[in-house]
Amino acid sequence: MFFKSNLLLLWHRTYTSYWFIPLVMSLVGIGLPYLTVQYDLELRDSFFTRSLAWLNFTDRDVAHQLLTTVISSIINVISITFSLTMVVLTMAASQYGPQVLRNFMEDTSTKFVLGTFVSTFLYCLLTLRILGSIDATAPVPFITVALALVFTMLAVGVLVFFIHHVSQRVQVDVIIKQLSKELLQAIDKLFPSKVGLQPEENAQAKKWQPDTAPVAITTPVGGYVQSISGDDMLQQASQNNCVVEVLAKPVDFVVPSATLALIHQDQGGSTGTLSDKDRECLGKLFAIGARRTPIQDIEYTLEKISEIALRALSPGVNEPFVAIKCVDYLSLAMAELSNREPPDSRRVDSDGNLRIVVSPVGFEALLHGAFDPVVHYAGSDVNVMQSVIKAIGAIWSQNRNHSHNPVLEAYLAQLEQVIAGRQWEASQQNQLKDALHGIQAAQTPGQDT
Repeated sequence: MFFKSNLLLLWHRTYTSYWFIPLVMSLVGIGLPYLTVQYDLELRDSFFTRSLAWLNFTDRDVAHQLLTTVISSIINVISITFSLTMVVLTMAASQYGPQVLRNFMEDTSTKFVLGTFVSTFLYCLLTLRILGSIDATAPVPFITVALALVFTMLAVGVLVFFIHHVSQRVQVDVIIKQLSKELLQAIDKLFPSKVGLQPEENAQAKKWQPDTAPVAITTPVGGYVQSISGDDMLQQASQNNCVVEVLAKPVDFVVPSATLALIHQDQGGSTGTLSDKDRECLGKLFAIGARRTPIQDIEYTLEKISEIALRALSPGVNEPFVAIKCVDYLSLAMAELSNREPPDSRRVDSDGNLRIVVSPVGFEALLHGAFDPVVHYAGSDVNVMQSVIKAIGAIWSQNRNHSHNPVLEAYLAQLEQVIAGRQWEASQQNQLKDALHGIQAAQTPGQDT
């Protein structure tokens, strides 16, 4: 049985794979010659065909030579394109980290370029076969051969685009901006959570207590929890008249036989006996795979941006200004997140019955996950530390409802302790402390207005 999250994950894997788009375009390249040959038969003596006779595609030798030349050229271009792609992927993995490599693999433009070359090659190859299979006295399929020339010119334009695209794609500014865009899209999707109805003033949901002997839902395989089908879980819990306490979330790595969720009695205590099939269905709501995905894992994209910053701060690279750019874009995402309502930990169905209990990732955990690694590895780089302080101040100023101000204030206090515990020049330490105190002084009066 496939659930919504499983289908979404399957589509994500298929669409972002390196073979899907080139395969679809290749199938078009295989079928198109046989379609255009039929039009050639119908338009053989038309005005359109006679008006383009100057192209000389009606000469069998010219058409054969054209197709042979295109086929040999395209296959060389394909090999060069694949080689260049592998060089870019290798460089990206070494400079920006293996996690960023996934974004290069998901680049639709590169797959479109490969699909264009492969489909053009297959189209010309099959057109050559059709040309050789028809009788020597029969007219040459004019439109089919002409399209081969059109596709070849298109492939040349795509090659120029590919070289430009790759040169832009490997720039660190472009990579960080793309990851930031992905992070903002994840925030829009996951905050606030839309799984079921939030309990609001539902007294039964608020006073719910777990069973002393719940039924455990375990996983037969190990790996990362990639996604959880919340809507299907709500439906399953309603059908079985139970409460599902979710223990594993889309960031966790689980081992075989690990507990994913616990099944409790509902508020009325009338839970029926779960059959093996029901338990199996509930277990399948958790999609588990070999790697993390950004579908429901917002921390995954945060870590990718942080990883670029950490590599930039490593002694072998020592590019602090790249790390500062990462901090700037992290502050942009966290400022947006600070104005979102945190997802409720308890979900009720349409009848107001509690059905799901979760432990959502909160703003504080994401704040620490975004900036703690940078603060730890920044060492005595005053510019990076100052960018972190500036980022916290920017987030604080954008937090219009002040709901996360205590968390931000505590983080500034943590930064003050970090600064005090490191070796700085007196002027640098005073500079950082002044920046801290300036943010605290600027934001504290705003809470009272």
